[in-house]
Amino acid sequence: MDAELSALEARRDKTLALKQAMMQELLTGRTRLVTPKTPNA
Repeated sequence: MDAELSALEARRDKTLALKQAMMQELLTGRTRLVTPKTPNA
């Protein structure tokens, strides 16, 4: 059970670090989110 808990905590920490890195890229403008344009029907 301790091993499983450690694995989940490590996964959580890795996910939080990835989220923070992605937010930093968005806030600095290095990455832009663009909504896809839908064709007029």
